[in-house]
Amino acid sequence: MVQNAIIGQDDSLVGGVLGAVVLLAVDAVVVRAATARAWTWRALNGTPTVLARDGRYLGPALRRLAVRRSDVDVLIKKQGAHSVADTTSVVLEPGGAVLVEMRPDRRPATSADAAALHERLRRIEELLEHGRPQP
Repeated sequence: MVQNAIIGQDDSLVGGVLGAVVLLAVDAVVVRAATARAWTWRALNGTPTVLARDGRYLGPALRRLAVRRSDVDVLIKKQGAHSVADTTSVVLEPGGAVLVEMRPDRRPATSADAAALHERLRRIEELLEHGRPQP
């Protein structure tokens, strides 16, 4: 409606303003309805879909969404894993984000891991320097 008022045959200001007001009002109602109840939010936005679990793709989910394994492999690699075998779950969120949870033994080291390792090495150096304490 607003487009027709701007570039279409209806070039009246009233038609454009009326169209814009209707669009904004409908949008406000839909947003409020979606946030008021969980089921309306899910109906309008969708729910997360598990694409892989325990290192294996879920074929029915991939086929239902028409998602190729190679596309998911790229997303998995972008998040630090080498393959789907390194993951415990791969989930496609309604907004399009892909969440990859890696197996604990495949997760990259964090700064806390590096700090703990540094502290352990410091203690080993201290023990080597001063000798092993007597029990």
